[in-house]
Amino acid sequence: MAHRHTPTPPSALRLAIVHSGLKQREIAEAAGIRHDTLSKIVNERVRPNARERDLLSGVLDVDAQELWPDLEQAAS
Repeated sequence: MAHRHTPTPPSALRLAIVHSGLKQREIAEAAGIRHDTLSKIVNERVRPNARERDLLSGVLDVDAQELWPDLEQAAS
């Protein structure tokens, strides 16, 4: 019996990017962060800091808490 790999469901961030219709490079530029940084965040190789969460949620017009429900948001 072969073992099947169950794909991980897309993250809320990936879905927001797809729904935005923008390319990752365009989102990174609009947010003022490096494209390679955004790529690492999307691929969950690094966790975004509070500033990056705020910038990306603003560009994508999605609440940061919806994109990263497991991360605490910076105090306003």
